[in-house]
Parts: sequence; C-alpha cells; structure tokens
Amino acid sequence: MSNLYSERLIAVNLEADSKDSAIEQLICMLDKENRINSLSEFRDSIYERENESTTEVGEYTAIPHGRSETVIENSVCIATLKKPVIWNFETKEEIDIIFMLAVKKDSSDTHIEILSELASKIMEEDFISNIKNSDSKNEIYKIITEKEDSK
Repeated sequence: MSNLYSERLIAVNLEADSKDSAIEQLICMLDKENRINSLSEFRDSIYERENESTTEVGEYTAIPHGRSETVIENSVCIATLKKPVIWNFETKEEIDIIFMLAVKKDSSDTHIEILSELASKIMEEDFISNIKNSDSKNEIYKIITEKEDSK
C-alpha cells in the first residue's frame, strides 16, 4: 500500500489554529497533488464522517477520512501540527498529528484495510513519538513506509 503515501502529502509543523484550518490545508494538499478532483465534494465527505463521530483516536492523533467519487487515487495525507488543536469539542481532546485518508467511493475494503493498518501502527510503541520527533517530510515518509515494508 505504499502508493498511498508520498512525501508531497506530508506537512511538518503545519500551522493551523483550528480543526477546520488543519482539515482544509490537508484537503488542499490532496488537490494540489491531483489525488482528488473536487475540493468541495471531498470536504463534504470528510465532514459527513466527522459529524457521525469523532475521528480522534488517542495519542493526540486523528484520522479524518472521506470516501468519495472525487478521489482519483487512494491516499493518506499526514501532518504534524506546530501547536495542538481541539479536535473533539465535547471532550476538548487535542491532537497534533493527523492522518487524512482519501479513499475512492467504491473501495470499502481498502478503506477498512487502511484504517486498520494505521490503527495498528498507532498502537506500536514508538510510532507516534517517532513521527512527533521528526523534522522532515522524508523522515516521516521513511517511518510510515518502513513499518509497512517490515510486514
């Protein structure tokens, strides 16, 4: 699944003052890299899922995800934030790492596979701390694909 990841889909120390700002910047990255063909339709799919329940998964991490016909290529966009933002307004949970999934509408098995793979990585002992301590896109890319390649 390494074609899901690209250094061009990674942001280090992203400046975002809110959940919405962070989401918007990641959607723009996907658009810039031609992974989606409609910002507004993909944004709608992300918020549709966010409205169902929070995508904050612990460890100061969120996995917002959208399944949409506008997705050209299944992708994972990754960001470390310069400062944490509140992700869940009910619990006031903050996050500082985001893995945004963009999945084709007809890829439900792939969608579950990617979520499962990310959840497993997040539970690994040093995965999150290694990403947080990374100061380059290349370093994060190596961490995410190295863990995958070692399977």
